[in-house]
Amino acid sequence: MINMTSYIAKIEVENLTYTIPGGFNAAPYSTCLDLWELPRAQSFKGLWRWWLRALLSGALWEGGKYDMRKIQQVAGNLLGTTAQASKFIIHISIKDEARPINAQAIKEWRQRRKQLTITSNILLRELPSSPGISPIPPRLLLLLQAGESDERLAEKISNYPPGNLKITIELLKRPFTSISSGECSVAISSLLLSLIFGGVGAITRRGFGSLTFTQVKIGEEFQVYEDIVNNIVKTDDPSKVHDLLRQLIRRSLSSAQELLGVRSTMSPNEVPDHPLLSEPGDPPKDVKPFNLSIFVLSVPNVTDREEMAFQLFGFKNNEVMKLLTVIGYSTTKLFWKLVDRRISRRDRKWIIPSGFPWETWVMGLPRGQEIDKQKLKVPYLDIDLYEDSSYIRSMHSNILKTGYSLDDKGGRRTSAISIKPIKRLGKNSWIIALYGFLSKDWYDVLYHYGVTPPPKQGNKNYQVKKQELVPSKDVSRVFVEAWIRLKKIYGVK
Repeated sequence: MINMTSYIAKIEVENLTYTIPGGFNAAPYSTCLDLWELPRAQSFKGLWRWWLRALLSGALWEGGKYDMRKIQQVAGNLLGTTAQASKFIIHISIKDEARPINAQAIKEWRQRRKQLTITSNILLRELPSSPGISPIPPRLLLLLQAGESDERLAEKISNYPPGNLKITIELLKRPFTSISSGECSVAISSLLLSLIFGGVGAITRRGFGSLTFTQVKIGEEFQVYEDIVNNIVKTDDPSKVHDLLRQLIRRSLSSAQELLGVRSTMSPNEVPDHPLLSEPGDPPKDVKPFNLSIFVLSVPNVTDREEMAFQLFGFKNNEVMKLLTVIGYSTTKLFWKLVDRRISRRDRKWIIPSGFPWETWVMGLPRGQEIDKQKLKVPYLDIDLYEDSSYIRSMHSNILKTGYSLDDKGGRRTSAISIKPIKRLGKNSWIIALYGFLSKDWYDVLYHYGVTPPPKQGNKNYQVKKQELVPSKDVSRVFVEAWIRLKKIYGVK
């Protein structure tokens, strides 16, 4: 057993990007109570537990002895269950500064949103100068399109600007508890992984709520972890960041295997049932359960129109908001189509391909919409329905489905791939981590509804093509295709 006081580590972080934590009213701010929601210790512990389970799963997987019951047992022993207390305690202290968004901003946005549009090449120079899009990150745009009051929407998108959340995390040993050196090593490494790859609040898989380390102090026995993190903070070289992260993952897996009593062998050449940490791969040549690419992303200067949109909502750090907009759009089918565009030989104009080769379900579910007749301002909808290219029937409907749907099964599935800002290098330049977990825990059946023509007010006649997909069987192919497209969008070779 290790001889130590209750102190194990002290980690100080701050938010690198805009952060939207959820509160009791599913918003970071309550107008009624004039109360801000702060990130809670429970949220950090939940994130920590997830990465601990991924680490333990990967250790057993690479040892050829994957066992879910063993993972649950060890994770519960370290971080507690409903039947027993955790061996570790985390204390969270936060210094914060934030200003709520005024409901008037939402009203002005509704009035001016058609004028405040940009083109795709404003975000990424290699893309064409059409079509027109919003300068706001897509997930925020979805929130703003909800049929709720201006006050409610203002609460939901209120946020903490970059650098305004100063968070201190103290990792302590629970009194009168025996902790082995191996347990401590696994706890520290999984906590660091959760802070590097995880985030605070909403939309973290699209860059919001990213954290950066400001100070790390870890007990002498585990100085190697402190050194790795400090070296990540110091370097501006993405290849060195990649090497340091691989080193952290390798040490983490080794410590977990020692704790679990397994040795690393040739890991199974198949897709695991659940997300797990492994030695990182980088598709298409090297595909692993955990995949990682580190690169520099340079974002074009903010235009006047973008600045007007950002300032309308009080987003004063224009460059950070533009980065989040770029990341958000990079995961959409629109940008995937634009990146696959081609030039017409006849008139030398860009052509956006049609058809269905862009399976964005791997970026998270659900991603579809239900558009009702009231929104389209028609008395009813005339729909010609096709299933897998075969005509089924014509029908009247009050709802028009488009995109992906589970057809009354409900449920969600988070994105298999995340885009994480790691460090800001300059005004418009960032070190980015593209990482993803390849696993089979997807739905057996998913449907895609393709609508022709695009939904438009006043039009009640549509052709809908319903296609059945099997994500659990196709996930490897779709994951690799998505990974390649994202790297292409970001200009990564």
